[in-house]
Amino acid sequence: MKYTVIGVIDASKFLATVEAESEEAAIRKVKEDDSIDTYVDLCWQCSNEVDMGDIYEYKAFSLEEDEEG
Repeated sequence: MKYTVIGVIDASKFLATVEAESEEAAIRKVKEDDSIDTYVDLCWQCSNEVDMGDIYEYKAFSLEEDEEG
């Protein structure tokens, strides 16, 4: 039997820095803002090697230092 084997690659793209009350609120703000470009494009060579889909998960990270640390 013959098999095709693929490697699943995870990547990220900077979307925006926003003010919000929580990580969930920050993600909601970015998802609702049509002016934020969520489109991802690859160069010609990479586009021949990698198949891309849409963003399947959003993550937010605080830019403030941990008050306890």
